[in-house]
Amino acid sequence: KQWYQRRVRAWSDDQRTEFENYRKEVGDTILYIQSFVPDCMNVLIQEYMACQARTTSWQKIEATLFMFRSVAETVYDETTNEGSNTGQIISTVIESLPSLPAHPKISRTALLLCGAYSEWLRNHPERLFPAVKVLLSNVNDVALAPSAVMAFRDLCIECTDILAPELGLLMEPFFTVYRNPKIKNREKIRLCWSLCTLCSQVPSEDLAKYLAAILSPSCSRIKELSVKQTPLKEDHNSVKLELGMINSAFHGVSVPHTAAQPLLELLKEVWDPLKAVLVLWSTDEVIIDELTKCYWHAINTLGPLFDPYIEPLVDMLCQCYEKHQYACLLESCAQGLLNIYSSEKPDLIAVMLQRLSNTTFLLFSRAMSDHPDVVQAFFSLHLCALRAQPQIVYRRESNCKAVLRAAMTAVTMQEYHTVKEVSRWLVEFVGHYPNSSTVEEAITSQFTFLITELLRGIGTASPSSTVEFLGDLFNPLCRMCPDQLGETLRATLATENFPTKHITRKSKDLFIQSILKSSHQKRRLKVIVKEFSLECRGYNNQAIR
Repeated sequence: KQWYQRRVRAWSDDQRTEFENYRKEVGDTILYIQSFVPDCMNVLIQEYMACQARTTSWQKIEATLFMFRSVAETVYDETTNEGSNTGQIISTVIESLPSLPAHPKISRTALLLCGAYSEWLRNHPERLFPAVKVLLSNVNDVALAPSAVMAFRDLCIECTDILAPELGLLMEPFFTVYRNPKIKNREKIRLCWSLCTLCSQVPSEDLAKYLAAILSPSCSRIKELSVKQTPLKEDHNSVKLELGMINSAFHGVSVPHTAAQPLLELLKEVWDPLKAVLVLWSTDEVIIDELTKCYWHAINTLGPLFDPYIEPLVDMLCQCYEKHQYACLLESCAQGLLNIYSSEKPDLIAVMLQRLSNTTFLLFSRAMSDHPDVVQAFFSLHLCALRAQPQIVYRRESNCKAVLRAAMTAVTMQEYHTVKEVSRWLVEFVGHYPNSSTVEEAITSQFTFLITELLRGIGTASPSSTVEFLGDLFNPLCRMCPDQLGETLRATLATENFPTKHITRKSKDLFIQSILKSSHQKRRLKVIVKEFSLECRGYNNQAIR
């Protein structure tokens, strides 16, 4: 039933997807059977050896290999079943891979099988290098490169300490792939990341040598691309590739900060070219996203060694954001800068937050609803600030009132993830009510507007799937300012046909009583708000108890 049909090339995309999903379900079933009936492996090896002994269809060989790949999770620990011949079976299968018929489907499944057994191969290094040779002999094949690279990545993750001593021998296939224009960029980047992962285990005195060998072509190319006067469309993929390769070094090499000097030298070499790329390609969000990932991973890997670069980086990113409001810039500032440097450099982070916020407010004043990704990233940034270093938010210049006004407008947007992130920020912000006079003033001065927009969102303005997140806001409001909440709810809901014409006066009064009565029952508050929302939207619903 798992055999590919002879006319597989004529299938539509939907047919391919349906068949692959069916095969996965069958594979999962075999996995469960093998978990309870270990002899299943013996049946598979008998079928497989029968395929080897006589001429048979490629479909049967491929299907049998797929079965072996499916049960890989069950054979890692052979000590749990003494007397098992599982190890010998897997050894036999892996030894046979180089002699299999040359068919792309067979080769693809065989490559993925090597990756699936990466943990087993770590415990059987005598079988590891034959598997690696099979992988690297296919990385330059356009059709098989994705499977070969993915499997090689799995082996590098699981068998890092075993493969690292052979790093020099593994690099030649990498350069062949790098120079092949037919191989996709993502495969080249994944292969580079795998080699950089192995660099983590080489002696510190050799790290610089290997990094230079792997990344010299990329460093030279990014320098060439950075000095051009205008961004050319034909250069887009090249810039993206070289940024991905450089990012692989900062992301893949995992060494203590004290041993990261070679990575610091790499940063020094590419700092000015990357800065030029940021300016030259500032209108291309894809390139800017790749570039911010480089900076983020460099910060995480280098730690204190990155400190001299932090101020110019903040200024560069803020300048770029002032010209082009990309969500990726806000995300990078939240993940790579605010979370790490908020306690060490609070003044710098406060200025960064202020500059980013002022630019975002201008964007919101023109068309907030057209930029849900920016809205989501903006409130994610402010949520990070509240959790990492609330003193930054408590400052007068942080403009809490403007952020709160933007949040109250954003709760009625139609994007699920956007409203969810805004709601999380609101809950966190209101929770700081007793800790800061700035926060208290911002909430108190706009309390009526806050409750009005919250009720509008719960009524019909926000998607029904986001109501539970909006309802979470009643919990801190009930705890922090119950009297003001009750008074404002009564005044706001006194308006006829608000939030909708479907809600009755009796239901409104019952809703207010239930909210105030359940102030310390978070789960109960969710139920109350959900039922109120359903009635506002015209669904027949029992009265709120």
